[in-house]
Amino acid sequence: MREELRLHWAWRWFTGLGFEPEIPHHSTFWKKRHGRFQESNLLQELLERIVEQCIAADRVEGEQMSVDGSFLMANASHHSRIAREQVAEAGQVNYGARKYLEELEQENGDGEAIHQQDKVSTTDPDSTYLTKGNRAAELGYFDNCLIDNESCVIVGVQATAARWSQESAAARDMIDRSYERYGRRPKGVAADNTTATGKCCNGSMNLGLHLTFA
Repeated sequence: MREELRLHWAWRWFTGLGFEPEIPHHSTFWKKRHGRFQESNLLQELLERIVEQCIAADRVEGEQMSVDGSFLMANASHHSRIAREQVAEAGQVNYGARKYLEELEQENGDGEAIHQQDKVSTTDPDSTYLTKGNRAAELGYFDNCLIDNESCVIVGVQATAARWSQESAAARDMIDRSYERYGRRPKGVAADNTTATGKCCNGSMNLGLHLTFA
């Protein structure tokens, strides 16, 4: 994208950049997200404000929606994984992994534990292994989206661990958040078979939603 901004004037015009200013480095957004914006909800608020504008312009019907999760590969090597019991002894360089696991135990409480793996990546402890079909297991995440079928506008996004159970949990959360924010609940939701868990089906029936699985 940085190269596109440098070469094409149309992109400079669209982003509000003049012809003279230097193009921001590609790591700028990442640094802001993990620095100034880490403790805020700015990016979620930005998405929801955009969706509100689409609703105000009658671009979102909101009656029929789809949910799906895409696997995103983590920037972590298979060799970075060590036994969970060894994390505390990994040294100061791996403080982030140790702190993460401590916080995870507190946040999970009596709920479903997201990470049940015997080994944890010291470079990216959030990532989890996932395999599908004949594809080799990879470390990564799920990027879950709730989409309005009529307009194809994304009305909800939620990142989770790469666990099939988390995909259905994210679907329920996004539908509930959409109702709380916009006052709209879909009449029907299309999803793939991995979302068809008992909790998701029961929750949908309680809300009066019609589920379609592909």
